[in-house]
Amino acid sequence: MKKDLEIRQIKPNEFNDAIKILDKELGNRRVRSRSYLSKKFKEYPKFFIGIFFDKGIVGVIGGFPREDYLLMSELAIDSKFQKKGFGKKLVKKFEEIAKKRYNQIRVGSEDKVLGFYSALKYKPFLLIQFKSKDYSYDDFNNFKIIRKYNFKGYLTIEAKIIRYNLELLNKMRKKYPKAYFQYIFIKKLKWCYSISRNLTAFIVNTIGIKKISPRSITISKPSISIKDIIMFSL
Repeated sequence: MKKDLEIRQIKPNEFNDAIKILDKELGNRRVRSRSYLSKKFKEYPKFFIGIFFDKGIVGVIGGFPREDYLLMSELAIDSKFQKKGFGKKLVKKFEEIAKKRYNQIRVGSEDKVLGFYSALKYKPFLLIQFKSKDYSYDDFNNFKIIRKYNFKGYLTIEAKIIRYNLELLNKMRKKYPKAYFQYIFIKKLKWCYSISRNLTAFIVNTIGIKKISPRSITISKPSISIKDIIMFSL
């Protein structure tokens, strides 16, 4: 008998099973607590998606808004079901839902999955954070700096790179042991939305248009300036 594969939003009574997968697969590498994720799940349930095999959850992806982009905060597949393309399927579903409201997704990558996000056409930049008592911005002038700012006592640099280089990253970690280095991956989405019937009726009544095509009207969102702040726990 063929077993069914389903990808959909996680229901409230399935949240604990999703957390168990995160605990099992990420362990102490997780940076967000169960209570924090529970709060975000209640606020943004549509961004918590599971992949179900034979009616049981075997993978989870989750995220929530940060300023004008969507953060992909959690992604894990049960070890018994890895190497089957399930992670890719979850990311694609996450993107499908995200592009209805956001034009950009960001995700902080662990070193061992850099190739995964690169293969999905995510583009990296290097995040560097440190205490002012340890280093200064001048210590990192050899990087092409996109942005720099102070966030909760951490001096932060976003550095432009052409491609990720794990060997270079490890060298920087050894050279500056009190600094935090991580590749952040970005994917820009084609953002659009459809005008609802109520809004269409408002336009007709207000502007006086006699007829609008029954097809939904699609509006492309203009590019917006980046005003986001990367959390240290990203």
